[in-house]
Amino acid sequence: MSSVRHKEELKKLLQRPENSMCADCRSVKSLEWASINLGVFICTDCVTAHRSLGVHISKVKSVFLDDWTDTAIQIMADNGNKPANRMWEKHVPIFFPKITDKNVDMLREHWIKAKYESRLFTGEKSTIPLSTAKTGFLYKKGKIKNEWNRRLFVLSDDSTTLSYFINEKDIEPKCEMNIESVNATLIGKQKIGKPYGLQLLVEDKEGKTRNFYMYSETGKEVIDWLCAIRTAKAAILGYLYKSIPEDEEDRFLHEGYLEKTGPKENGAFRKRWFSLYEKKLMYFKNPLEPYPLGEVDIGPRERGYKVQEDDIVSHQRSDGFCFVFKTPGRNYYLRAESASEKRKWMRAINEALDN
Repeated sequence: MSSVRHKEELKKLLQRPENSMCADCRSVKSLEWASINLGVFICTDCVTAHRSLGVHISKVKSVFLDDWTDTAIQIMADNGNKPANRMWEKHVPIFFPKITDKNVDMLREHWIKAKYESRLFTGEKSTIPLSTAKTGFLYKKGKIKNEWNRRLFVLSDDSTTLSYFINEKDIEPKCEMNIESVNATLIGKQKIGKPYGLQLLVEDKEGKTRNFYMYSETGKEVIDWLCAIRTAKAAILGYLYKSIPEDEEDRFLHEGYLEKTGPKENGAFRKRWFSLYEKKLMYFKNPLEPYPLGEVDIGPRERGYKVQEDDIVSHQRSDGFCFVFKTPGRNYYLRAESASEKRKWMRAINEALDN
């Protein structure tokens, strides 16, 4: 067991603001482990991934159960999570998904390996692939039927189109998308019932958002596809060599069920699945629908866009979970399932208004 003095010193190090959250997943819970050669504190969920790296990359110790030396404690004191991450996460490529509380279970192992084993985020070497052309199979949800079918996906040699084929030997694709119109994001078990999923949001010729849902049996395959699509798009749009800002969050600001009225404020409430993606609010009959029933582009406050408490008495049902999103063309009267969900939605919409 660690000596009393070592335990007290480690507790003081953990109380430093720079060590208030896990160095990798940003969790504030269970910071009970440390990598003594990297000089960072990590949580119980990340320690397994660190062990898989090998002790030549990351040698882990229990903060409170293992024996510590003065040398190991000094390494932790000289480093710390935020200072270490200024090197290890100096330049996260724009195409690599940044870890968030929404994707952490899917991304954790891949993020940690890319960060420490491949050193992809240090800026020491180019992380830009020479080619993003990619071919492989993913399971895709049917547009009408609620079933998953194995489909061949092809990111073209010139990285300008993404296509999928019903059968491997088909000459013509079932669908071909211009890569610059494709937004790709990770989704997981909570939304699709599969641990490793990918959602594509594509603006069609009529300006509507078409949603594609896919999954693979391996997280690496899904992340490889996400990176390939994002890299190809970034190259076309000219921002390939930018890095992800430190405070960048997942592009889905919030998702979940809300009730909404029709165009008239005294109409009946109906339950709908809402997705707030960047500056677009969409609502669906079900979470995995290909097209939203409606979508609202979120404009600036000075043009009349705002979210506020709903003070219409007939909406409240004595629960106080109602709020209204006001736009120049229409007011959207909404009711959340709880007070906390109401706060999350209002905060997310305000974030979209401010960005």
